[in-house]
Amino acid sequence: EKTFGAGGSGFGNIFGEDEEDAGVAVGTGQVMGSEGLADARAWLAIGEYAKTLESLDGKLGLEADVWRAVVGRLMGNAKDAFSELRDAVDESPDGDDFFTEAQLELARLAAICGKTRTAERTLKQLSSEHPGFRSRDVAAIKHALKLLREG
Repeated sequence: EKTFGAGGSGFGNIFGEDEEDAGVAVGTGQVMGSEGLADARAWLAIGEYAKTLESLDGKLGLEADVWRAVVGRLMGNAKDAFSELRDAVDESPDGDDFFTEAQLELARLAAICGKTRTAERTLKQLSSEHPGFRSRDVAAIKHALKLLREG
């Protein structure tokens, strides 16, 4: 099975990367996507946001919450997506397999919403607990935060 690798995400192709460049690899021990959300991931991969949300309807769990937040961000609703994902992360059970992915999306949303300290704190915690996890994405968000500080 394919899993999320340390260098990228299962959605690397959204950002112009192929799966190999995105770090999707067999047996990396990173977060695995739920089979029950395959339709949502497929619709999201081709930018069908309404269909993505339809396929997430009634789905519970942190992974579904992350994909809802991604759709919210891509549709320009970062503030609501941040608030909803933050609540979902706070309520998620300890050891949820998708927690790391949720932290990364939360940091990205915090940065978009101008909550730079929250973004920096979340990235620091993520990097400390999971060194190397999606390192290019983490570095890009950190660089964006630096650019925001510089004005």
